[in-house]
Amino acid sequence: MSKETLVWFLDELARRFGTTAEQLWETLLKQVKIDAVSYGACTVFVLGLLVVGVVYTVKSYRRYRNRKEYLYDDLYPIIWGSIISLAALGLTISLGTAWVGRLINPDFFVLRFIF
Repeated sequence: MSKETLVWFLDELARRFGTTAEQLWETLLKQVKIDAVSYGACTVFVLGLLVVGVVYTVKSYRRYRNRKEYLYDDLYPIIWGSIISLAALGLTISLGTAWVGRLINPDFFVLRFIF
């Protein structure tokens, strides 16, 4: 898409909302920055969940290793802790990428928001 087409589209959109293209762009940019804050909060929460999952898995494994006899039921906490940790790791990577992307280049996400 050419720059002229983008400027025309923003002018048309701003005219329909009864504002200027600059004000519309600033409003959308503020929205992307608000999204960045919410993505950051979600990333921190999921990162905490990752830490909890890893600690739970390690403690469960140490308890399992110190037993005299092994039961399959003792493996469930280790399995669930691993699942929680892997899920939290995937969410941390995806949310963190979205968060950092919005902080580094918010203009790109304004364009994605429009189209």
